[in-house]
Amino acid sequence: MPTVTATITREQLDDILDTAGLYETDEDTERDEWGDDDIDAISIREGYSGRGMYGGTCLGIVVSSQRTAFRLIACMAEVLGLDTTLDITRKAATDSMGRDMIVYFPGVTLDA
Repeated sequence: MPTVTATITREQLDDILDTAGLYETDEDTERDEWGDDDIDAISIREGYSGRGMYGGTCLGIVVSSQRTAFRLIACMAEVLGLDTTLDITRKAATDSMGRDMIVYFPGVTLDA
């Protein structure tokens, strides 16, 4: 299980989403409700357990495309700083979620 390397506050996450021009939907919202062209909608998973995490959990963000994931990470650098973002993304991984994907960050927690 990865050790916590960083904690992102809810305020920081909101700033990242605002900077990226993204908005959060309820995690139970189906993609069909987003609309095929709605690449600005994301869903936050605070306790995601990805491949090889053996039950450990971390911050995960469901996005509709790689382009949205790249935009999200670029805005992380703007809000959190480059060094922190590099530390967070070194262990980042993705899983397929049907037509969407989740970008998750082992060792990163969300502090409400």
